[in-house]
Amino acid sequence: MIEVGGNSSANSVYEAFIPDGITKPGADSSHEQRSKFIRSKYELQEFLKPSLRIVSLNTGRNSLETTIPGKIMDTFHLNLFSY
Repeated sequence: MIEVGGNSSANSVYEAFIPDGITKPGADSSHEQRSKFIRSKYELQEFLKPSLRIVSLNTGRNSLETTIPGKIMDTFHLNLFSY
């Protein structure tokens, strides 16, 4: 996160194009709502400017495993399930 300027900076990129009708989950949101938003944000890159989307050309591996968003998701999962 430091490499991209911190959480606020990363959010300004990864949440730049959140469509109307989609809201960022809050603290009272369910695990399912938060997970769906996070997958849409990082794995599917749905809220990212199209020209910044990362496309993996490595067909032998899941693109999530080979991208920076994938590393962020790994960290999220480790933190989420370590409690």
